[in-house]
Amino acid sequence: MTELNEENFFLRRVAEVLMAHDGSKLHRFCIIVPSRQAGDWFLRHLRKLARRPGLTPLVITLPELFEDMSGLCRADSLESLFLLYEEYRKLTAAVEPFDRFRFWGEMILNDFDEIDRFNVDSRDLFTNVKRLREIATDYLTDGQRKAISFYWPSAARDLQPVSDRMWLHLYPDGDSSFKRLWEILSPLYAGFQKRLRNLGAATYGMFLRDALRRVTAEGESCLKFDRYVFIGFDMLATNEVAFMSILQNLGRADFYWKVNSPVFRNPDSHAAHYVRHFVDIFPSRYELVEDEITTFPEIEIVGCASRDAQARMAAQCLAKWNVDSDDGCDTALVLTDTAMLSPVVDSVGSAYPMSINVGVSLRDTPIANLMRCITRLHTHSRLNAEGIPAFFREDIRLLAAGSLLQAVEPEGCRKLLAFVANSRSFALASSEINEAVPELSKLFVHLKDNDFDAIFKYLEELVAFLTERCVHIDGAFRDRLYLESLDRSLKRLKSSLSRYNIDVRETTALYMLERLTLRETVSLRGKRLEGVQILGIGDTRALDFNNVAILTMNEKVFPRRGSRKSFIPDVIRKSFGLPPSRTDENRAAYLFYSLIARARRVSIYYDTRKGRSGGDASRYILQLLYLANPDKLRFVRGSFKPESFSTDLISVSKKSPEIIDALNSYRMLEPNDPQARFLSASALNTYIGCQLKFYLENICGLYQEEFRENYVDAGMYGSIVHRAFELLYNEARGNRKSVTVDSALIDRWLDPSMRKIDKALEDALRELYYNSDDVSKKVQRGETMMLMTVMRKILKNVLIAERASAPFEFICAEKLVKHRWTLNDDISVNIKMFIDRIDRRNGHLVFVDYKTGDESLSFDSVGELFDNSGKKRPKGIMQLLLYSSVYSQFRPSECDNGIEPQLYRLRSFSRPALEPITYNGSPLTDTRPLLEEFNAEMSKVIEELFDLDVPFRQSETDKECKFCSFKQLCNRNPRQY
Repeated sequence: MTELNEENFFLRRVAEVLMAHDGSKLHRFCIIVPSRQAGDWFLRHLRKLARRPGLTPLVITLPELFEDMSGLCRADSLESLFLLYEEYRKLTAAVEPFDRFRFWGEMILNDFDEIDRFNVDSRDLFTNVKRLREIATDYLTDGQRKAISFYWPSAARDLQPVSDRMWLHLYPDGDSSFKRLWEILSPLYAGFQKRLRNLGAATYGMFLRDALRRVTAEGESCLKFDRYVFIGFDMLATNEVAFMSILQNLGRADFYWKVNSPVFRNPDSHAAHYVRHFVDIFPSRYELVEDEITTFPEIEIVGCASRDAQARMAAQCLAKWNVDSDDGCDTALVLTDTAMLSPVVDSVGSAYPMSINVGVSLRDTPIANLMRCITRLHTHSRLNAEGIPAFFREDIRLLAAGSLLQAVEPEGCRKLLAFVANSRSFALASSEINEAVPELSKLFVHLKDNDFDAIFKYLEELVAFLTERCVHIDGAFRDRLYLESLDRSLKRLKSSLSRYNIDVRETTALYMLERLTLRETVSLRGKRLEGVQILGIGDTRALDFNNVAILTMNEKVFPRRGSRKSFIPDVIRKSFGLPPSRTDENRAAYLFYSLIARARRVSIYYDTRKGRSGGDASRYILQLLYLANPDKLRFVRGSFKPESFSTDLISVSKKSPEIIDALNSYRMLEPNDPQARFLSASALNTYIGCQLKFYLENICGLYQEEFRENYVDAGMYGSIVHRAFELLYNEARGNRKSVTVDSALIDRWLDPSMRKIDKALEDALRELYYNSDDVSKKVQRGETMMLMTVMRKILKNVLIAERASAPFEFICAEKLVKHRWTLNDDISVNIKMFIDRIDRRNGHLVFVDYKTGDESLSFDSVGELFDNSGKKRPKGIMQLLLYSSVYSQFRPSECDNGIEPQLYRLRSFSRPALEPITYNGSPLTDTRPLLEEFNAEMSKVIEELFDLDVPFRQSETDKECKFCSFKQLCNRNPRQY
């Protein structure tokens, strides 16, 4: 094990001086430290300095000291909130529901605790608050109010800001029996404290007042120790200072302050403003022997593009620092945001032992997301027409995609996501869900609003189900702790709601439990002083490390911005000696500079993304630019891009055996061979546009997974219209080889009373969108009803346009052709195509292709179809000419009278007119004269495809990249698209 260089650590120096002067008496001392971590480190130093085993002093935190002197127990935060609400209900007839009162109640509890900690006379304070609020909310005369009410009756109630209306507790009926909230703060404070004391409980502020009263009244007789040594504190409340002053006057106190830093030496620095003041009034009994720190350590500042990147870079930093893989406790990973815990632990993995000493808020864990999804699922649920509970598809999808549920029941989540994707209903019945995914049936039950027991039974069974599954999952230790905390919160909530007789509806209980998960904190305590120390920034007071990595050093994260929620305005807070409502940034500065002062190496990570907690580096990073020696300061851009990144075009050689075999399967094997591959019009269009994309899709078999939207997107829209046409024409043809489509047949289709078009559209929707063959399933509702109107108009306009060219013969739809296509004596390839529709008009074939996009209908040369340098290559025309070339070989006798290509741009049928394809400005009614030139151009493409000396190259232009699934794999920057 590496011997730590601890000689300059602050706690080591304090331990040395106490051992030197009072070593034999230390067991009669009480050592008060800012945190348990500081206490563990102090005892470690004492044991190392002790020459022989002996008794050690009591090492505790400040709250533990005052709790012991008070004789009361710490009040549970949830219990306190319910007690406050009960007292509130006694004092006013304007009783808010508990779920609305909760926010204000937590604010009041914080104010009450501050009043006790800062020794404020509550009656005087609330009297001033009352007077100030009366001035702020009652500035209009009676005459002015009457005039406003006369001319603008609806505005009379809105004269005050929303926050003032909450203060006023005014209701439209103006009942004078409703008390204003700020009028009852003083009796509410007194009643709340009385109730707590009757239960033998107290808040921290109450502990402090009791301890101060006791030591003032009893003097030394109430003190259990010869000396109380306060080590490493920074900001102190008024009553804490008063308590220390009494002990100092009794000669029973000693103080040691951590102020050795190049920043703290500057008298104008706000970082140690409060601490310098305490150094003056509470001097140390013994002088610490240490050199003055005048320079900063080596500091590396790393900007990363994500939280995960920060965690990975910090893990790599441990290896760079040569951290001891057997111990490593001289190294700290400090979290300014506890949401970073999971990424950090996962990144460090098993490479180093870790001691996790972080209080993690459940809002930063997967539990909180799960509870949000559960709450959303049930608050949005409704009974369907059959009286069966139904849940919204998006709520189900979010629940199944959550990381915790995915971890405990991956197969069930996969099946549930597939079930949601295959269903086009906006609300899914619980019976259908549970039949498809029985593994998750516990989630999808109906909860009645007033069935208190059923609601909590559901939640308890859910937690038990998740906990039981976590037991069998490796690495789910943290999740089990989080679930145990959730289970405790649930039991406390249920017990308190019953005991205080508070009405609960389904939404209230679920929302309250969700809020509980956001406010609960889980203390993760590993084997202290063993392994890399993972700490919250607030737990680093009085501690030092050789190596320090600080994560998420961004503005709004550290220091945190925003006002402390309080009922007491700043002007009154200042007058009564309370801290300002805005978060005090001096403390954050002290924590930061105190932590890095004695370190050897420091790495600071911040998120470079723009957003709520990213983009702007913390002010302390900017301050280091001016304070630190430039030779010891280094900026790094954290990145995981390939080092060989370049703007050169990517190319892939065709000479690997796998690629050669894949290419040969397109031409060497017969179409009926199961190993044969087939080129298609789409694949050849892809090759002409970007050979690299062709390689990824057709050689490697990579395709972006299709994501089915919850609405009818452009692709689905075109498929439904296309399928509706197919159903109409196939029904008319029946089992015959073809059918004559005349004006009379089209008129029958257009007749609203016969509902032919509506039935075809409904069947197409049912089949393609809802994935159902149940003809009783209703499809005309909501969004689909509006789309039916649009699609119905398109079908009508196309049919009216086709009636003008009737009669014609409909032969088939969705014609599948697999053929060995011969372009010349040297080139033959397997080709597969689906022709949307084949008609015969005036003796010649017509190939109809339906398009939803804005396809070009004109071209001036065959070469234009193969030229990708232009603005927009006519891909649809190229496809139809390919169909013509292949079909003329596949069924030559059917093509003797010509092949006419026809593109139906469905979105252009706002009026009933067919637009022909034009070649050199004239309608193209027969493709045969162009096929020789087309085949020659296509031969060049096919020859290049099979030329092993020509690699698959990336497109020279970026116009193909906008909607490409592979743009993130290329050197093209996807953000510009």
